[in-house]
Amino acid sequence: RGFRMLKFLRFYRVPKAYLSTKNLLRSSAAQTTLKITAWLAGIVMLNHVIACFWYFIGMAPGDNPSWIWAVKELYVQQTPGREPGKWYLYFTALHWAVTQFTPASMEVSPKNVWERVYNLFAIFISLVLFPTFLTSITNSVTALGQQNADYSEAKRKLTRYLQENRISLKLSSRIQSVAFAQYDSLRNAERVHEPDVQLLKLLPRSLKEQMHAEVYQPLIIRHPFLEVLACWHERILTKICHTAMSQESLKSGDELFAHGREAEKVHFVLSGNLLYFEGSSPSPQNREDVHAGCWVCDQVLWIQWVHRGLMTAVQPCELANLDGGSFRKLVAKYPRMRSLCSRFAKRYVAAIKENEFEGCCNDLGCSVEALQNLSREASGMCLTRGPSDLSRQSQTST
Repeated sequence: RGFRMLKFLRFYRVPKAYLSTKNLLRSSAAQTTLKITAWLAGIVMLNHVIACFWYFIGMAPGDNPSWIWAVKELYVQQTPGREPGKWYLYFTALHWAVTQFTPASMEVSPKNVWERVYNLFAIFISLVLFPTFLTSITNSVTALGQQNADYSEAKRKLTRYLQENRISLKLSSRIQSVAFAQYDSLRNAERVHEPDVQLLKLLPRSLKEQMHAEVYQPLIIRHPFLEVLACWHERILTKICHTAMSQESLKSGDELFAHGREAEKVHFVLSGNLLYFEGSSPSPQNREDVHAGCWVCDQVLWIQWVHRGLMTAVQPCELANLDGGSFRKLVAKYPRMRSLCSRFAKRYVAAIKENEFEGCCNDLGCSVEALQNLSREASGMCLTRGPSDLSRQSQTST
């Protein structure tokens, strides 16, 4: 039995599984339910352990009476000719353990000195732990109730507004369904950004650089030229992720940029959908859908750019932004990288002018295929400059 009890040591994995499950849940209600379930499971497991020791003490050999002896006597009196089984005794012990944490009572009581000592120990444990359990569960339920109350109040005000303004039943139904869907989508799409996490400010620079590289590098190397830059000098790309990248969230209907404003950042869309309207006056004919995995305004890396249209969020969106000014300052410190970027920029500007001549120049930039061709041309010309560059080219091609 002693070795079996050591199996409880495997429960050190439970907190890790709890955190993994919590990270998968976006809804506040689901997270609160998980938290309450975890507390209840903790109470059950604690009472299980206390019940097992209580059962073990009651089964200890000796001439002194025990609580198990008293339970068996009572059981025989109530059901003559039968004796209680192990499961009956276990659940009786569990019942006794639960009563130590609550004001409830039962017929089981200590019958010898060791049982009396253990009963006192269980009472003191309950005095410390039970208020903690109860307070945590109460706070979680209260927080969930407050969230639901705010949501219910918002729904009540919307319904009242539609009724007082005599909106038709059909239109009211559509408005409510869209509003509720957007609200649920917004709550589930909320993400925590780095400025919101105070503890991250305590990290050393080297650790922050590693963190930023893991967060941003998989996103920005979708751009063909930045992928080439990563192959040439991964350290520079790590510095770009650390000094030039930031996160941004947009709610449904928020404006990312407007026509005529000076562009400063490249926007990588991580989630959600946006609409781009080319020209100074938005029209459905000039509309473009921008989905997750796309980027816009990469012109700011090479030239001074003014937005040629309007972009708004159709649904909650998450963006990663690359600051053009910080990118240029960082690349300018490395002659080899500056040469590569200069050659790409010349070809990119030529392609932009060609698109502008054809009447299709906007904030969406060149196609992925065009960027891949320009990147190959620029890197190929730079690679032919010296033996070290040729060795780099062979490694990249391999």
